[in-house]
Amino acid sequence: MHHLQCIFQVQRSLRCVPLASGSCLLLRTCRTHSSFPSTACPSPEGQQEHGVRKDFSSRLATGPTFQHFLRSASVPQEKLLSPEVEDPPPYLTVDELLGRQRKVYLETYGCQMNVNDTEIAWSILQKNGYLRTNNLQEADVILLITCSIREKAEQTIWNRLHQLKVLKTKRLRSRVPLRIGILGIRKTRAYHRLKDDVPEEVKLRRLEELITVFREEATKANKTSVGCTQLVLVEGLSKRSATDLCGRNDGNLKVIFPDVEMEDVTNSGLRVRAQPGDYVLVKITSASSQTLKGHVLCRTTLKDSSTYC
Repeated sequence: MHHLQCIFQVQRSLRCVPLASGSCLLLRTCRTHSSFPSTACPSPEGQQEHGVRKDFSSRLATGPTFQHFLRSASVPQEKLLSPEVEDPPPYLTVDELLGRQRKVYLETYGCQMNVNDTEIAWSILQKNGYLRTNNLQEADVILLITCSIREKAEQTIWNRLHQLKVLKTKRLRSRVPLRIGILGIRKTRAYHRLKDDVPEEVKLRRLEELITVFREEATKANKTSVGCTQLVLVEGLSKRSATDLCGRNDGNLKVIFPDVEMEDVTNSGLRVRAQPGDYVLVKITSASSQTLKGHVLCRTTLKDSSTYC
């Protein structure tokens, strides 16, 4: 209400003063009355915000310190140093896991992964009291670490097992019984073999049908190259004709062409014959299921052949 009364008084005064001086008087009056502190009539929102700040400050002063969080996050040193005790596998007893100074002989076959597996196996055995030896005769445990995916590798292991079996039978009874084990990867065999009940004449007929279909489709695919110019890497003389050369195109298909003089792209006017290892441009004139035939255009290089092909 005080502000409104001031405005009414200014309006009465403006009726009897010029416009410019009246404007200045209005500005001075508004500035004077607007300079009252806002705390004289605080709003409800301001009172609520002030109360929240005061409550937060009081709780912050009585709350936990930074050192309290550090103490809560610290882990006792003995918990870090104590290793976790794992339960033994159900097929082994604690007594069987103990090495009791028995000696183990490790024999590794295959790739580097098997070498890594050997080190892992030895670390476990060493932790349980085993000793490692390089003498096969004094070993109490023999472990073969291998990868028998291929048939030859698997046969090698079976032969080695037969040798170790003889060593086991000749072992003295006064010593600890010899244990032999195999670690690594072994392929899974089929549970049953399929019986081959297809007659031989049917097999031959099916094979001839497959060959016929292949030749027909290959001839169709190769005939699409007739009339095209292809870059050929010369291999040497053709086995079927002493007057022809043979080579391979980018698709590794055999290309046959006459052994004649040709122009050299890198040396204009020079006539040369193609040699094994040269690149030549050949225009294809005919095709079969196995080879392409054509006549040679020139000798070139990989760099210069892009302008012709």
